[in-house]
Amino acid sequence: MKSQGHHRFVLEQPGERMLLVVGLNPSTADETHPDLTVRKVVGFAEGGGYDGFAMLNLSSERATDKRSLSATLDDAMYRKNLDVAADLLQRYPAADILVAFGNDISIRPYLKQSFRDLYSVLRASRGGNGFKSGDLRRKEIPAIRFMPGKIYEKLK
Repeated sequence: MKSQGHHRFVLEQPGERMLLVVGLNPSTADETHPDLTVRKVVGFAEGGGYDGFAMLNLSSERATDKRSLSATLDDAMYRKNLDVAADLLQRYPAADILVAFGNDISIRPYLKQSFRDLYSVLRASRGGNGFKSGDLRRKEIPAIRFMPGKIYEKLK
């Protein structure tokens, strides 16, 4: 786990077949104490045949309630969050990516920009390939593949 103060940049369980999950913001979970979201990610990954996962977030700020996220973005922590994402993508170039934050992206204005920037990092690492979209409440891996560019266009 990479964290700094009230920020967590990634929660990682390394494996050969990796699932990278992009959430909204980290809560209190760590390697020894998963929260509900991380337990869902672990179950989703195991159900899909993955033996490892990494949980990234649009905001690195820890908050148990998304409505308590800061009104403004901490630029230094934001840049570090993007750097950690780029590093993960270099280490796991074949990992599947699941975008799992839903409509809560609208809770803070900077989260849409965070997605745009993270999308640019992801797209650059993949040469424009698609991503999986799904609902962590479902047991099966979704069959839907989509191009985040369509979402990206809606966020402009």
